[in-house]
Amino acid sequence: MHPELTGAQALTRVLLGESVRHVYGIVGGKLSPLLHAVSQEPALRYIGTRHEAAGPMMAAATYAATGRLAVAPVSYTHLRAHETPEHL
Repeated sequence: MHPELTGAQALTRVLLGESVRHVYGIVGGKLSPLLHAVSQEPALRYIGTRHEAAGPMMAAATYAATGRLAVAPVSYTHLRAHETPEHL
C-alpha cells in the first residue's frame, strides 16, 4: 500500500513542479499544515514576514528579479465583517 499524501504535501509537490522555491508569509493559523509540509521539503524555503501584506510583495519582487514564481499563502480570517475577498 502506498502512503497517502496530505493536501498540504500534494500542494508542495505542485509548487516544486512549477519551480517555486520561495514561500513568504506569517506562520500559524489555518496555514500551519501547509507550512509544516513546506518545512519538510529541502528545495522550498519559507521566509517569514512581520505583516501579511509583505508576503505577496516579496513574492512579486522575487518574480520581477528572477522570473521564477514565488508564493505567499494567506488566510481570510482577518477580514473585517464588511470585507469580502472580492473587495481585495
